Amino acid sequence: MKVLSGRKGLPVETVFLRRLFSLPLLAVLAVCCLLPLAGCDEPREVKKISLAEKVGPEGEPDGPTGKKLRIAVSAIISPRETFASYQDMLRYLEKKAGIPAELIQRETYQEVNELIGSRKLEMAFICTGAYVEGKERQDMELLAAPVVNGEPVYYSYIIVDGRSGIDGMEGLRGKSFAFTDPLSNTGCLAPRYLLLQQNETPEHYFRKTIFTNNHDRSVEAVAKGLVDGAAVDSLVYDALAESNPQLVAHLKIIDRSPPFGIPPVVVPRELPYGLKEQLREILLAMHQDPEGREILHTLKIDRFVRVEDALYDRVREMYRKVRAYDLQPR
Repeated sequence: MKVLSGRKGLPVETVFLRRLFSLPLLAVLAVCCLLPLAGCDEPREVKKISLAEKVGPEGEPDGPTGKKLRIAVSAIISPRETFASYQDMLRYLEKKAGIPAELIQRETYQEVNELIGSRKLEMAFICTGAYVEGKERQDMELLAAPVVNGEPVYYSYIIVDGRSGIDGMEGLRGKSFAFTDPLSNTGCLAPRYLLLQQNETPEHYFRKTIFTNNHDRSVEAVAKGLVDGAAVDSLVYDALAESNPQLVAHLKIIDRSPPFGIPPVVVPRELPYGLKEQLREILLAMHQDPEGREILHTLKIDRFVRVEDALYDRVREMYRKVRAYDLQPR
């Protein structure tokens, strides 16, 4: 499995947080996601290049070729402790499809969406908000979605330090707040929509806002007192509560959103039908295969299932309302 990686310029606040946390993620995954590059097995040779360089060797066509699986990840479905298992996931796809897999990394959800739209990927694990945006541009199609705890849904949590005395959203007025990525549903869209329902905006409601580009970092930002509150992915927070209880010991969830369609697996609209169905069947059958079942168990995924686009209608409605507000003249 080959890896293409790199980075682009970031807001000052994001760079500051990255240097402060010194997370393993920095050297592993530039996209705001949780797909690892190092496994429990002895890793194969990994090649890294700058994101500014062309994806693929010189002279290679941009569109899907079927000669390799270029897979990007921007969906956050478990914390960074599961990096090794996600490498196992890519190796599993590579073995079952009989096609060399290549992990494509990008810094933001938008960059991954652009790769899908320009047909430089065969598959992507993306954020729910990024799917809604990409589907509207007709760049992508649903392939499958993970089921976690019996349902293909997740939530947005608003978290604070439990010792702060903040018991609800109103307590964060005039405080500092962390978002994740501008295209994140749980880490940006959902809290923005929550404020919009009160005729408020982040600029006026909070004293300061930052983008951490990762749900793990947002949790750490609150835990370390760098911000007063944050909006995070429930799947990441709940997994962290299990794997690193000390980190969340003093944190409190002060708001939980309605259920949203879980971050899906997508393919470019133009992907050949045969390859599309092959990849779908591999995912749908993983829980029936001992090796696949072990990978899913480690990732805390029950199985992959087919889902309808209507699963994301709630997020789509929020997206349209927030975008309509943003387009209003001021």
